[in-house]
Formats: sequence, C-alpha cells, structure tokens
Amino acid sequence: MITIKAGKLFVEKYNEENGTNLTPKEVFCMLADKAFRGGRHMVNWTNTPFFNYLKDYNKFLDGKREEPSFEEAVEKFCDYVENRNCGLESSLNVYGGCAEKGNSPDILATTEFNYCDNLHFTIDERYCSFIGSFFQICVAGFSTVLNNKKMLWLMYESFNEYYKFIHENDVVRDKQLPSWNGCYFYQKMMNKPGFIHKKTSGDSIGTLDYLEFLEVIIRHRENNIKNLVFENFGQTNTTAGCVTLDLDGVYSWLDIMDKVVANIDEEFDLEKYSKLFSKGNLLRMSFETGEVTSNMLDPLYDFKRRRSEEEYKNKEGIKFLKIYLKFIMTAKELELAKQFGAFLKDAPKKDKKVLSVKEEIKSILSSKNLTKFGDAIFEFCKKTGIDPTVGVPFDVVTYFSTDNNSFRLPEFVMYTKFNM
Repeated sequence: MITIKAGKLFVEKYNEENGTNLTPKEVFCMLADKAFRGGRHMVNWTNTPFFNYLKDYNKFLDGKREEPSFEEAVEKFCDYVENRNCGLESSLNVYGGCAEKGNSPDILATTEFNYCDNLHFTIDERYCSFIGSFFQICVAGFSTVLNNKKMLWLMYESFNEYYKFIHENDVVRDKQLPSWNGCYFYQKMMNKPGFIHKKTSGDSIGTLDYLEFLEVIIRHRENNIKNLVFENFGQTNTTAGCVTLDLDGVYSWLDIMDKVVANIDEEFDLEKYSKLFSKGNLLRMSFETGEVTSNMLDPLYDFKRRRSEEEYKNKEGIKFLKIYLKFIMTAKELELAKQFGAFLKDAPKKDKKVLSVKEEIKSILSSKNLTKFGDAIFEFCKKTGIDPTVGVPFDVVTYFSTDNNSFRLPEFVMYTKFNM
C-alpha cells in the first residue's frame, strides 16, 4: 500500500524531533486521538470502530444515549489491526481496500491485489499504513504521499493546523484532511498566504490541481522527489502506479512560463493555464505514460496533437502563445515569420486579376508537414503569378528543409497565423 513507507518515515522523524522512542502503534494512537475523538473527525474511515463511535457520539449529542468510550473504539480498532486470525490482510489491517476470494464463510477477506498467501505485513507495517494515510495529499481526486521526511513533517504541521481549523470553525465541514493537506502544501511551499481560502467554496475545501502540485515539486527540486505513486480510495480502489518526473525538463518549461506571464498584463496562474490549454487530463496522461515530461506541459502540445480552426479561436490562449513563441523561436525564425506573413497578405494585391487566395492561404497555415507546406506555397505562388524559387517563399522552404529545422515548422506556421 502506498502509505506504509510514509508511515515508517514519519515514526522515525517524530522520534528524531522529540527524542522519543515511540512505536508505530503509539504514534498511531496519538494521531488517532486528534483525528477521531469527539464529534469533529479529520477523515472519514467508514466500516471501522471510529465510524461507529462517531455515530454513537452524534446520538449522545442529541441526548439519545450516553457518551460512547473513545478508548474502547481505539482498543477495538487496534484489535482488528493486530488480530492474526483475519485471513490474509483485510481493509482494517492495511489501509487501502479489500476483496474476497469467494462467498464461503470460511474464506476471509484479502487485500484488493492479493489472492495468494505469499504477501504478509507485519503489525508495525499495518500501523504505519494508517499513520501514512493521515499525510495523504489529494490531487485532482487521487491520493498520493511524499516519502520524504521533510515533506512528511510539513504534513504533520498541516495535520495539526487542520485540527485547529475544524475545531475553531464549527460552520465548516470536517473530514477533508487530504484536500486540506494539498492546499496547505502549496500555500506553505510556494509562500502564497490565502491559497487555502482561494480553494475553499462554501464549506468545501477544493483539491489541489495536478499542475499546481507539480509546480511545487519541480520548483523545490532540492527535495529530489522524482517518483510519485497515486491511488484512489473509495468503494472501488484504484492503484494508478508510478509516475516518473523529468525534473530538469519541466523546470525549464516553468522558467519559460514565468517569462511569458511577466509579459501578460494580468494575473495568470496555473489553474487558468490548465483550463486554457486542456491540461485537465494531464494526470490521466501521466498514468498512461508513466511519466511527466516538458513536452506534456508545453502549451503547443495540444495544438500539435489536434489542430483545428476551433483551437485558434481561443483568444486568451493565443495571447499567451504569441508571447510564448517569441521565447522558444530563434531570431531568424521570428524575422522569417514576419516577412512571410507580409508576403501572404501583400502578394495578391500585386495582381488585380486574382480575386481570392483564401483557400490557398488556409492550406498553407493548416499544413502539418513540410511536404504539404511546400505544395501549398507552390499553389499560392502559381495563382498569384509569383516565382516560388526566389525571395521569401524560397527562403522559408529552404530554411525548414534542413533536418535540424523541419520539426520547428508547426511553431513557425502558428506564429505566422497569429500575427496576420
């Protein structure tokens, strides 16, 4: 399970910081006391003694029964965790879900991924899985943990702050610790006070966007977090596997974006960028490819994958891209684009017999490879009576005919169109 290692590292870090020698069970009981005692719970663990305790506690608040014993709930939970007669590993033994081999009452529950007898978790590992679960970060509906002592200590700070938040603000909804952790993580690491408030709508705390999460990881490369594991906990648990980060590549992309945003006369953030350039599915793409690279974050990525006229109607996106292209294109390419755009606009005016070259220009600016691009220019020159072997059309085709420049043609075509 993805939380076991995080739990182990936190126990080590807690003992280092406090000069103690607490066991995983003792650390878990300390955290559980804050997370579950009383009527305001930090997380919602259904089908556990803590959930049953909460139901009884609410009845107590309504005057329908005596106050339930929290100590009894803890004892019962720990008994489940330590019970060696529980089959392989049930959902109460290791955090993360369960399945069953069959319908026979003699066959007990197993973990979702294990139908055989060759996997076993120690009692300490079982407790660590629950400890680590308190430090999950919810990112776009999926949970992840950062197996880094410094980051886990920050999540412990987040844990304590969330405890104060829900107990000092009775009107806000509780049981949102993973979402709070994500927003707190971004707010502290990026030094952006008020970020949690920005993400809060009514009594609900929004989840961290995947790009926002990546921004923190990448901008703080010194923590050397190169791999991420995601899981979705619910009625049907989903393990998404491991995602590898191209730290240097993505950092370079963020550096370019900073320069672009500096030239936009408005507040521009990653959330807006994600919406403009269809990056909402970036997390799923990461699961499919197993990695995050700078190409996946490049705003041209979607334009290259599925170019259409509709793409160019995105005025806010075009505003961003025009500046972005200036940073990634060479001075030679920018000058050629300027000349080429002027050529396409002025050429038809030289021959009054030419009624329209709209379709020819459309073909040029929708070309996806050099061959079609060259053919489209030839048809344009033929209709306007211009020699394609001299001047601007010749210079453009010649420049992009070299192997080193041919792959940059889409950017050139896009910049030409945006500036016409």
